[in-house]
Amino acid sequence: MKKIKKALFEAIRENLFVIMFFSILLGLAVFELDYSVYSPGGLINVDNRIGNKQYTSSGSFNMTYVTYRKGSLLNLAIAKILPTYDIIKNEDITLSNEDINDAMKRDNIQILEAVSNATLISYNKAGKNIEVTDEHDYIYYVDPSAISELKVGDRVIACDDKETTNYYDVISCVQNRNVGDTVKLRVIRNNKELDTTSTLGDNKIVGIILKRVFSFELDPQMTYKYDKRESGSSGGLMLALALYNSLVEEDITKGMKIAGTGTIELDGSVGEISGIKYKIKGAVKNKVDLMIVPEANYEEAEQVIKENNFNLKLLKAESFEQVINDLKNYN
Repeated sequence: MKKIKKALFEAIRENLFVIMFFSILLGLAVFELDYSVYSPGGLINVDNRIGNKQYTSSGSFNMTYVTYRKGSLLNLAIAKILPTYDIIKNEDITLSNEDINDAMKRDNIQILEAVSNATLISYNKAGKNIEVTDEHDYIYYVDPSAISELKVGDRVIACDDKETTNYYDVISCVQNRNVGDTVKLRVIRNNKELDTTSTLGDNKIVGIILKRVFSFELDPQMTYKYDKRESGSSGGLMLALALYNSLVEEDITKGMKIAGTGTIELDGSVGEISGIKYKIKGAVKNKVDLMIVPEANYEEAEQVIKENNFNLKLLKAESFEQVINDLKNYN
């Protein structure tokens, strides 16, 4: 035993520098400050993720994304060195009563909503059969002043012991109560059902925002797979375009490598996104032919291209219908 201890001691002493080096490196990688690191990302070929496509494209539709890293000491040190990396305070990307985990839950809800909206809009535009079979209503935001036990990510399934099957059931239940009343909402949280309470404030406000996610019966039945690590709603427009192009005979890519970003609403409008400068740089790096940008981000995108002398063509997106028409007539 003494020989073993002596040998172990000698091994540690001889490798002390290496042990200390890797211990420091581990500490730098693990210890986090209240910051996040953002940098240009790449492209996700949406067409490659669609199963049972009715028609194939000569070109491709691609989502652009921003690379996110947690604010470990190592990542922050790298961000200080590399000019394309930006350090952002977590308080600037979270709401007043939330932490970074709540923000991530909100992003996860957004991608579910984006897939849901894109599916409904693309099938309707293509004239294909689509039937809503279920609706999931998720708590997307809880006002910091609300007297509520609800949390971001909760799925509402009942109000005052009455089952809710859609968004309007929840709203109707709340509106039938008076200011100061307590409303009981049954939710699913972490795969478990539990009852929560919320007290109605002024104007019968519970202090929450709901997001609606639909399940469908489709004909033809196409599928879309996304990586569980992905989040956010900014890929909604590109998914809707790729689904539509897979449902109709006319190929609106015209052989181009098309990248883009933008949220998609149930009425087909295209919404603003964040991180446009990172997405523009990612698109240029990946040599796309055309970049689709929401109207609200268009001016900033033009500025990024001008400042960096990029050779990148832009298409302004106001609505799903308008983008399809512009692509059909694009030369």
